[in-house]
Amino acid sequence: MVFVAAACGSDDEGGVTEAAAVEGTTWKLDELAGERVPDGVEVTLRFDGASVEGNGGCNQYSGAATFADGAVAIGPELMSTLMACEGPAGEIEGEYLEALPMTTAFVVQDDRLVLSVEGDEPVLSFSATG
Repeated sequence: MVFVAAACGSDDEGGVTEAAAVEGTTWKLDELAGERVPDGVEVTLRFDGASVEGNGGCNQYSGAATFADGAVAIGPELMSTLMACEGPAGEIEGEYLEALPMTTAFVVQDDRLVLSVEGDEPVLSFSATG
């Protein structure tokens, strides 16, 4: 498990890097590795303070997680239901569930959550849905 510390409270561009900014909100995935999520595919993430859960596009998933001071650690293992998934939902789900535990940094800005690998481009970009 990788845990990388970043600025306390906010990043250099004014985004929030505290767990409270993520917790209790349902986040809908808009982009995965710079590519838009296909229409009709809904991938979600929700953090409850100790774990994440959501829909990977076809199956429900959950796993341990921490968000603190701009650093995120998810997994390393995620549990998921095992429905067979075809088409875009299945493709996105596989890529998403592989990418999610690899992320190490986060920022919330303007109702957007971005997860990235420290020092790299954003990997997952979400919008708040509630």
